[in-house]
Amino acid sequence: MSNAVEFVGSRPHLAGNRLAPLWAHKRLAVVAAGIATIVATLGAQARPALGRFVGVGFSAVVTSVYDGDTVHIKVDGTGEMVTVRLEGINAPELSESFGPEARNAARVMLFDKRVQLKGTDVDIYHRLVARITVAGTDSSLELVKAGLACHFKRYSSEAALAAAEVDARAHNRGFWAPGVRRPACGSPRPTPPGAGPFHGNRVSRVYHASPGQRSEKTLVRHDRQDRHGSKDACPRTTLTAR
Repeated sequence: MSNAVEFVGSRPHLAGNRLAPLWAHKRLAVVAAGIATIVATLGAQARPALGRFVGVGFSAVVTSVYDGDTVHIKVDGTGEMVTVRLEGINAPELSESFGPEARNAARVMLFDKRVQLKGTDVDIYHRLVARITVAGTDSSLELVKAGLACHFKRYSSEAALAAAEVDARAHNRGFWAPGVRRPACGSPRPTPPGAGPFHGNRVSRVYHASPGQRSEKTLVRHDRQDRHGSKDACPRTTLTAR
């Protein structure tokens, strides 16, 4: 087979079509870069667009339920499609224990229903965080009462949600029942070895292990983002033998 290079238009073409894959990869790279630019632009536009729903009440129809704390709605009047994260709660992921049950409960309560919403925030995934009520029933509260969602204490200090979780625990509802496998939201996070106690300065955000311990630990705060879109402090530990 000849290796002579021919020119088709302005593009080189190796006999036997050996250069064709190279040009195909270049075209794919250009297309991928264009798609990434479009996605980034749409993401930047989503937050201010959804921001108009924050702090106001409006009505919509729930068109689908993704999981126990995420739904899709069609806004009354404009027909706009919006993804909504239920405010104040954290439901199990679909892959977790009780994830399908939480989704099914949310579907029975919300799917194809006209609901009232009040937006509270927009998260990093461009979802409107909102409280949803249907026929006067607070969906966040009902899911927590059923033991199918946790009160999301990191972002909510609401007394009603806290009381609902206490009640669900006391009556062994949902994933609070004894002997069942609990999702992450209902399981205490294990404390890693050597995680404390620590002493230090909140302003400098540098902390040290208690005097007398065999090693000295310096913790430096950095940002970590969770599925709800907010930032949390996560320690980075440096050990220095004494």
